[in-house]
Amino acid sequence: MTDNAIVPTVNSLPGVPRTSGLIRRSIFTMTQVEVERMKLVANMLTRSQLSSAKMGKTSLSEGDLFIIMLKGIELGFEPLAAIEAIDLIQGKPTLDVAGMLALCNGWGVLENIEFLVETDTTSTIRMKRFGQVPYERTFTIEEAGKYVTTEWVNSVKQSVPITHKDTWKQFPRIMLKCRNLSQMCRYYMGDIVQGLYTPEELGATVQVDDTGRMMILDSGSQPEQEKAETPPQATNPDKLKGSWANPETIQTLLDTLAKSDHGIQGSEAIRLAGIGADKGRDPVEWNKRFETGKVAFNHIKAEFDKAIAKQPPATPKQSSTAPTLTEEMLIDAIRERFPQRLGDFEEVLGAALIDKAFTLQDAINKCNQIVTEQGWAVLTLSAIYDKHISFETAIGQIRFYGRDKLKEMVGEPFFTENGIAEWKKGKHEFNVPLSLTWEQKVGYRLANDVEIFVEDDWSGEETEEQSESSRQFEKIGQP
Repeated sequence: MTDNAIVPTVNSLPGVPRTSGLIRRSIFTMTQVEVERMKLVANMLTRSQLSSAKMGKTSLSEGDLFIIMLKGIELGFEPLAAIEAIDLIQGKPTLDVAGMLALCNGWGVLENIEFLVETDTTSTIRMKRFGQVPYERTFTIEEAGKYVTTEWVNSVKQSVPITHKDTWKQFPRIMLKCRNLSQMCRYYMGDIVQGLYTPEELGATVQVDDTGRMMILDSGSQPEQEKAETPPQATNPDKLKGSWANPETIQTLLDTLAKSDHGIQGSEAIRLAGIGADKGRDPVEWNKRFETGKVAFNHIKAEFDKAIAKQPPATPKQSSTAPTLTEEMLIDAIRERFPQRLGDFEEVLGAALIDKAFTLQDAINKCNQIVTEQGWAVLTLSAIYDKHISFETAIGQIRFYGRDKLKEMVGEPFFTENGIAEWKKGKHEFNVPLSLTWEQKVGYRLANDVEIFVEDDWSGEETEEQSESSRQFEKIGQP
């Protein structure tokens, strides 16, 4: 490093008719004082609760933040602006399309941009640099389907077309425009964006707005929680096709499946693998069908999940000794399990639920089916803690990762009253119900929002037994 002030390495670009709003600088001309200041900023950012338009910034290491700021200097960003604009995905700096356009506009090279076609199947964009002929490009959903990305399913990295990602299914028009624009910038504005890719192009799961601003939901790397729960595989299986299976590895595979979430027993696992019961321990049969024990595990698990999803809730037979189902019984049961009211379920059914059900259990089964199919929120009064939190609900267990994250959602009073910080393995009860919103993952459900559920008549009586957390919750004006 020199003792000179930062020296701009590029003040203007060929063909640019006006003064650039950005100054691209070389990191090798920074003074030692400037380097130390950036290190201090990086250190403070790791300790701060700085809000950001994108997720994950404050979880980056001090070294990551320092490198991001250096990359920003090369592009022309001030250090804190670089933290906002640049993300690290799989260890590589990325910039969303809004940032790419900001660079092009900041350097004054972009004379005009036109979005000629914007549909769910086609994006056509025309860009023009000062002093150059326009560049027009069309990108279609069919072309997008040829690009693949990776995602983690049951701790296994799988390749899928980008159009299979939820963001592409929900917002095809915006995603087509963003992908088309980023590719145009790299080709037509390569000297400005310096070959940077967007987070989505490097496998991150994102949410986007119509400007191309991306909020990163998942970096695309294997989650730490999933790593901790990776099911044990066959002992050192040979990765070469047709050679992994032997009596020992087959037994290990079956034992692993028996210990999985659903507890798939050996005979059922063999059937789901497509192997006859009389050849279930034959290594030749397993080697013919699967390249590795991991592939066999995931195939069987996926087939079992499909079978479970297709199986409707059992309808109990009317018992001559069963009490007659009344609306009061039904309302009480729903209050214990769901934040929705009886009318919400009846609206979906198109008729009174009490007229559709034989018994109380039959009515609850119908409610469970609606909640599962529609993705409605559910209530919980207990959780099982092991490697993660598993809330117990009417539709089964729903996972949640991170006690600190739970504390932020439910608040200090509830967290302290229920001793969540001291939880050991086992079942734990809550003093008031929690409402969970969740999403279906492959093989399990994951809670993405948790909040205290308070309803005046939830427990029938709201008197001295009302918890301290409930009282504090009501004091701040929550429903």
